[in-house]
Amino acid sequence: MENSSQAYAVRFHDVEFRPEGVTLLSYQSKLLFLAKQDIRQITLKQGFQSERPIAEVGFGFVIIGLGLYFFANFVLQAFMRGIIYLGQLLSLFLLPIGGWFILDGLRKRLYFEVVLDGDQRKLPLGKNPDKHELRNFVSVASQLGYVIDTSLLDQID
Repeated sequence: MENSSQAYAVRFHDVEFRPEGVTLLSYQSKLLFLAKQDIRQITLKQGFQSERPIAEVGFGFVIIGLGLYFFANFVLQAFMRGIIYLGQLLSLFLLPIGGWFILDGLRKRLYFEVVLDGDQRKLPLGKNPDKHELRNFVSVASQLGYVIDTSLLDQID
């Protein structure tokens, strides 16, 4: 957790709270920004981190299916015609990509659920967040004017 003495911004894993809004970061790049005036409620929850887990898992299976189809086509053409296309062999890379989508869609961890007007977003936390650091993070975020429901932490401890 990083914070300044003035509590201008506070960051926990890839989630940053600032006076103007909440940002989801990835390798120091902004993925998502939610303006403070649009936020209605923030709740700490545990479950699927993906915003749309069924769609993500389904997409993973489609990608794996495409990879298997192109690999089978590669094998058939190699044995039947003796022709080898490198592009079809590269389709093997679709298998781990599809597997990553499936695993990411099924991953269950802590996340912040941010309710907006007519929408909600999930801001995932890291693999095993430290509960004490998370409580400190929430207290500093409350100094910035955010109200975060962390009743889940009492159940986890």
